[in-house]
Amino acid sequence: MTRNRIQILKNQLFENKRALLYTESYKQTSKDSAIIRRAKSTAHILDNVEMSIREEELIVGNRTTKPRSGIISPEMDPYWINDELDTLESRPQDPFIISEGDKKIYREVLYPYWAGKSLKDFINKRLIPEVMEPVDLDIFKLNQTDKGQGHIIPKFETVRSLFLISFVVGGL
Repeated sequence: MTRNRIQILKNQLFENKRALLYTESYKQTSKDSAIIRRAKSTAHILDNVEMSIREEELIVGNRTTKPRSGIISPEMDPYWINDELDTLESRPQDPFIISEGDKKIYREVLYPYWAGKSLKDFINKRLIPEVMEPVDLDIFKLNQTDKGQGHIIPKFETVRSLFLISFVVGGL
């Protein structure tokens, strides 16, 4: 009985992780269009993610089950996470503790799947050299692909028009 209880507790350590659920759904929907894949992934997360309501909360709900946690989105940009995985805990700004088990999952499951398939890859394949060169040199950042926060783009229609022009001029 004790062994079963311990195994159940151990399994729960790796259950209901958003990035794993998203990746699991994407692996199952490879023949669907991008919009359908995103919809099915969102549904899969909502059907399977653990929810928490903490004592004394008047407004409930959070993106994570722990009070001070972050989410990763390898489908947006798996590279920066991979580059910073061993320094997340010691970085001066916004440090996060990540277990060795979670690092292993990222390196062995999430990163190999999303490298080459992420939003960052999608965008970079379509940029003309005149845009890509200053981005590579860190002269400016084109977007924030770590969370897909398009709502922070000022004058979205202007940015969108310039982005579309770069596709046309680049012959893409």
